[in-house]
Amino acid sequence: MLAWMTIIAAILAFSLGTIANLNIGVLCIGFGFLASLVSGGTGSELVDALSASNVFIFVGVNLLFTAAFKNGFIQVLCDKLLYATGGRRWVMPFAFAAVGGIVAGIGAGAAPAAALMASPAMTMAKKTKIPTFLMAVVVLHGIFIGMYSPLSGFAIPILALITNSVGVNIAGKLFIWSALFEITALVVAFLLFGGLKLIKEDKELGSERIGIEGVAKPAKFDSSHYVTIISLILLFAGVMTMGRTFNIGIGAIALGLIVIIFSRKKGVTDVDVIKAMPWGTIMLVIGAMTLMTMMENVGGTKLIIAGIQSLNLGIYSALLLIILAGLTSFYASSLAIVLALIPMAILLMTDMGMAYAIPGLTIAICISATMVDVSPVSNNGALFVAANSVADPESNAGLFKKMFAYGFAMIFLGSIFSFIALVLL
Repeated sequence: MLAWMTIIAAILAFSLGTIANLNIGVLCIGFGFLASLVSGGTGSELVDALSASNVFIFVGVNLLFTAAFKNGFIQVLCDKLLYATGGRRWVMPFAFAAVGGIVAGIGAGAAPAAALMASPAMTMAKKTKIPTFLMAVVVLHGIFIGMYSPLSGFAIPILALITNSVGVNIAGKLFIWSALFEITALVVAFLLFGGLKLIKEDKELGSERIGIEGVAKPAKFDSSHYVTIISLILLFAGVMTMGRTFNIGIGAIALGLIVIIFSRKKGVTDVDVIKAMPWGTIMLVIGAMTLMTMMENVGGTKLIIAGIQSLNLGIYSALLLIILAGLTSFYASSLAIVLALIPMAILLMTDMGMAYAIPGLTIAICISATMVDVSPVSNNGALFVAANSVADPESNAGLFKKMFAYGFAMIFLGSIFSFIALVLL
């Protein structure tokens, strides 16, 4: 009975969280506890599913990256990259995309990067007459390039889940494959939606091309910024070289404290950094992973996989999971969806005697779940629509429709191509 109750708990948590805009992680904990009580338990199954190691990872990584935001490192980095465009309009979407990708790759994932980039990117598009749809799509795909960086707070729980489940470190492969898909989508979108016209117009304008007003002349990196850079390099090196033996959570906490100490003369304190940490996101990740682990421990995941196998789709059962990742992420939290589907993918491939396909399938699920986040009904896409409603309200209805159609198309394009490249071949 408990196995079925955990499935119902997960459905309720994800559905109610999406519809009512509530924290899915908190709902997962609450419904998981109720599932245990209804089944005659005491909640101990939920406690057993909570991983202390994962808690350290999520808290530690966010501590370090929040310190990098508070001491001004991210802002100076943004200014330097945007100022480097030199007034060339066609370069600006790539510049915002690069900044967004870096912020996502060394921060808490796409959400803070999109929040940081949306307003300046859409305002710049209005000022310099860059098509708003072009700017939004290119910048979002740029942000998504950084989502699966080994340093990203978005990727770290996913990598931890895969490593703990199958003992394989796919950090490098996940980052490279997702980056290839996002870069391809970014370039194609630029060429299809007005980029060539921008290049032509900039050449014709020459020295009279629209300038870079609104972009601050970049300040120099100070000592606290160099300490931040060294800390990020050390963390990246630890993840890439030591893999499972490196406790990234403890390492990030230690490096974060060093960054805070060297930033104290700028008024940055540990209290300020801790208050500014994205506790809602941390709770979402911990709660979703705990309920999914509980579901797996009590047999709920096996019931779902048995249902999929009963369809007799063979290897195309994997494609069904990939499409499901894209379809649900179109309007819901990508991270929560990925964390829910990866255990199912692992069990499905194991039961089919295709354990060798697990890394490829998990990467394909990740790619499918994030490429659709251009959707204006997802958190990231919605930030750009909201920013454009201020910068260029007259074009907002058209932008929403275009982003909706584009995001919906990505459900199938991203799923099919990732399935072919990573599972079939």
